[in-house]
Amino acid sequence: MNVFSRTIRSNSVRAVAAAALLGAVLVVAAPSSSAAPVTKTLGATCVAADDLSKPLVSVLDPSGQIALPINVTVDAPTTLQPEQADVPIKYGFSVTLDGNTTAGIPASISSVNVSNLKFALAVSGPTETKSLVSPELPPQDLPITAGQPATVAYGPFDGAFTGIGKGGVIKVTVVETSFTIKVVVAGVQTVNVKCSVPGTAFTSTVKIPGSPDIAQPIEVNAQPNEKVTVDILGQFTKATKDDEGVLREVDPSSFKVLEGPGAIVGGKLEVTSGGPGTTTSITCEVCSGSLPGQNEVQIIDVDATSNIVKKGVGFTLKFGASESPVVSLMPPAIPFPALPPATNPPQDPSPWELQANQFIFAPHEMPSAGEIQAALELTPGIGPGNVVVTRDAANDPPGKDRYRVEFVGALAEKELTDAQKIKGGTWFSIFPQELKTKALALAGSLGGEDEGEGGGGGGPAPTPEQIQAQIDALQVEVDAALGAGNISLAFDKKLEQVKLEIQKPEFATAATKLLSDLFSSAPSTSVETSGETPTGICTQAIVDVIVAGEPPEEVLGDNTGPPSGLGGSSSAALAFTG
Repeated sequence: MNVFSRTIRSNSVRAVAAAALLGAVLVVAAPSSSAAPVTKTLGATCVAADDLSKPLVSVLDPSGQIALPINVTVDAPTTLQPEQADVPIKYGFSVTLDGNTTAGIPASISSVNVSNLKFALAVSGPTETKSLVSPELPPQDLPITAGQPATVAYGPFDGAFTGIGKGGVIKVTVVETSFTIKVVVAGVQTVNVKCSVPGTAFTSTVKIPGSPDIAQPIEVNAQPNEKVTVDILGQFTKATKDDEGVLREVDPSSFKVLEGPGAIVGGKLEVTSGGPGTTTSITCEVCSGSLPGQNEVQIIDVDATSNIVKKGVGFTLKFGASESPVVSLMPPAIPFPALPPATNPPQDPSPWELQANQFIFAPHEMPSAGEIQAALELTPGIGPGNVVVTRDAANDPPGKDRYRVEFVGALAEKELTDAQKIKGGTWFSIFPQELKTKALALAGSLGGEDEGEGGGGGGPAPTPEQIQAQIDALQVEVDAALGAGNISLAFDKKLEQVKLEIQKPEFATAATKLLSDLFSSAPSTSVETSGETPTGICTQAIVDVIVAGEPPEEVLGDNTGPPSGLGGSSSAALAFTG
């Protein structure tokens, strides 16, 4: 047996070593701003983290396992409102060695140095916050005076619960803790230790008005592998009033286990406890009815221009990958043509380009809400009875007719996905949208050619007045082509006008405007009201079944708690001096 082992077996030095270990363990406790911070004491069990440390831990405790109390304090509201704004919280850690502990420390040991500490909490439940990690902490000396309490503290640290949900329990636990002790006794001795800290440190209930009140925390002490029954509804739950002052009775049939190894038997929670030194955690829920959901409402804005060149003739709508039948912008007496599929796009004209000429003089008539509803009901993924379309003339944007689409039936009270947002499909207009590609390509080349001082002909550049005269002459040809029903010729003359516009000093603005004026706009869509599923008027509760004692080492090695990837591992170097 080495000198350290022989020395540490003496009662006085062993007490000092145990006290040092206590000071090294991460303790969640700190001064807080709240008038009533919540404090929990959790039982940590620490073992050697490697084979070299096992003999040294064994001299601290022959079992090789050291039981330590962890005092957990979180300064945050214990009740939150559904979807409440971000809530600031404070947390930190400290440890106090009481006078009885320091009385056993030899006078030769005057201080303990604590360094390299890190601290993290795991957060679960209805919040986007998933961890709380302390900043880098400076070393700190803990002076020791025999018979006097000694405290080392860090924090408080600032954090927040963000993205709070509609209901449930936010749960805070301590992640796996590990640290290193350096003891100056017969030389520097290093011990690597890891600790398991089971149990719930803090809970905050996101509570809907009228949901049942469940007293928290609910902790049950049990023997190893004992079947225990907890009467949560009878002992811990009571009805509350909603926003309108109506008492909402608890619905026993809604009582269920959400998480953990428990079962509801005869209206009570049954749990089989674990082995020595373990805490079995079960999350339950009970409701007092539900709040209705919200139907999604989407908006369709359709260009209402009846200009002979720009007017629309029909359009389709998309729902995910599905496309609706054509909604006509002509009177019912004029059927929209059946268009064959394109044969060689984009080289050949599209089927609509070949037929658009026929509808120059067709009467223009905006669709009714019923016509759009019928088209949507024939769209795969929607179906009959699942939308109601109304005309929203009072809120029409300039130049557009607005339609409101409310999802009902099988799509009522649902949080619709992005794929379930109505989108514009194909827009059939007198100047076919396929020609827009040509126009935009031309716009992209504006100013790209060097015409020279003479506009490419070697002579003097034309004046803006001469350019405008040519544009006006072309407009006469455009009108004549339209009168003859020759859309292609009219479009070509329009492009010639654009080329002339390029030669004006303000060509970019003028040409862009001219191109925009050639085409009407396809239907645009937006979401007015997002759908929501019905919300249960429910309350969740966490039940911890605690078994005293020390767990077997293999249990400690199996990290079944929150992942250490949160950065919650800590290391502490304690140097005994004196």
